[in-house]
Amino acid sequence: MPRSVVGVMIVYREALTLIDELKYADAAAKLERVSGQFEAAGDLTHAAESMFWLGFCREKLHRDDLARQTYVMVIQQFAGSKPAEYAQLRLDAMNQP
Repeated sequence: MPRSVVGVMIVYREALTLIDELKYADAAAKLERVSGQFEAAGDLTHAAESMFWLGFCREKLHRDDLARQTYVMVIQQFAGSKPAEYAQLRLDAMNQP
């Protein structure tokens, strides 16, 4: 793993721990920082995962419009990936009456 991504990975793992602790606002703040950095480093797997989790945090924070936008971005930018599949499932669930 390139050195430039190591620090980003640490922040990403911290964000996942915060999600486990239901600290969605703190996790979202970290994920907002890292998703673009992963993509810039060419780590599309973690870019897709971090963007999905950002959408999840936004959903849990009742920022539904922002969550939907984030899920759509995951689906469009990372089509065919597991995070895109999960984003579609969350989007479908949000659109249920």
